[in-house]
Amino acid sequence: MINNFFNFILPSIEHIHFAGYWVAFFAALLETIVGIGLILPGSTIILFLGALSSRGYFDTGDLIWFAVFGAVLGDNINYGEKIWG
Repeated sequence: MINNFFNFILPSIEHIHFAGYWVAFFAALLETIVGIGLILPGSTIILFLGALSSRGYFDTGDLIWFAVFGAVLGDNINYGEKIWG
């Protein structure tokens, strides 16, 4: 069943190869901002991108950097809202 899902979705992802890194960035960013993490399952999206990375569709190191940078930036935005807002 999972293989059928991957075989169905992989041709679409091949066309948006570089955008996948930005999806990881924004998924991590939006998940760490107050309230949005309850609606947007960013960790699930990142896990899915990690599975695609293991199949060679993304570079694992670059994917990690984008996700980490998005999470750190989101945490800083969230912290700034608590201090200043």
